This record gives sequence, C-alpha cells and structure tokens, in this order.
Amino acid sequence: MRSGHNETDDDNDIEYGSENVWADLGYLDAQERKVKDDLAFAIRQRLESLGVTQVEAARALGISQPKVSQIVNLHTRGISVERLAAMLTRLGATIEVKVTYRKGADTSHAIVT
Repeated sequence: MRSGHNETDDDNDIEYGSENVWADLGYLDAQERKVKDDLAFAIRQRLESLGVTQVEAARALGISQPKVSQIVNLHTRGISVERLAAMLTRLGATIEVKVTYRKGADTSHAIVT
C-alpha cells in the first residue's frame, strides 16, 4: 500500500512518497514509527549542538551509552514515545502536540504530529 504517485520522466519511473516512509512501506504502526523517528532525530540534533559525547549524553539522560547510540542512529524499537519525549525535555526541549483531522475523516480519531 503506497501513498505516493508515479510519474514518467524521460522513460524513468519516479515514485514520490509521502512524508512518512513507514506508511509508504505499509506498516500498520507507521504513525508511531514516524513520531519516534522525529523525536530520535531531535535528540540527535540536540546532542550534536551541545557537542557532548555519547558517554556524557548517557549520564545526563540516565541511560547507557549503547542506548544513546541506538537513539542517535534512529533505532527506536523498544523505546516508547514517552521515554523519547522525556529525554528531549531533559535536554531542554519543549514538546508541542498538534492534532489535525483529514478532510472528511471521522473526527473521533485524531492524527497527532
């Protein structure tokens, strides 16, 4: 199930994806995976901007250095959205949740980005 579309350009097929590669690949938990990737990416960017080592980051976040490595490499399996968000707040971030509805969608279900 892909949400992109095909276009032909000089005999080359180009398929454009959505903003969520997990949805494009058909994962049922695509939205959660995207949120976790976004949070892990923000953690990586913050650690880089602070110029800290993974060992220093591990101490500050209360996790192991291998777990820091896992996160900065965007391997978030087994790490909850809440835990990633908590790490970001420890790094000085403010997290905002935005709820939107797709046009014509059942408003009893929200998309959180």
